[in-house]
Amino acid sequence: MIIITHFEHPTEITCGAMQAAQRFRLFGISVYNQMVFTYYNSRKFKAATLRQKLRLIGVIPNYTFNTRGKEETDDYRVPIVRLLQEQQEEAKDLARNRAH
Repeated sequence: MIIITHFEHPTEITCGAMQAAQRFRLFGISVYNQMVFTYYNSRKFKAATLRQKLRLIGVIPNYTFNTRGKEETDDYRVPIVRLLQEQQEEAKDLARNRAH
């Protein structure tokens, strides 16, 4: 059994969320996160910060979804180039953290 969460922003990582993830893990249940990459969490380092905080509470960042093709998701859609830029920012941040 696994649990899939849908944290979308670093501010959603609360004490309650951390405690819930830890409880699942105590029972041997893996916890993964699927994030929808939107305008709101595409600001510089937001998604990278979210994934870092998820790792700290024991949630595995598993999947990032970029909305596409549906008219109802137009307000949330982020250009692919921004998604690629976020990946580069996260790689730099991870490299910097490993160096310290």
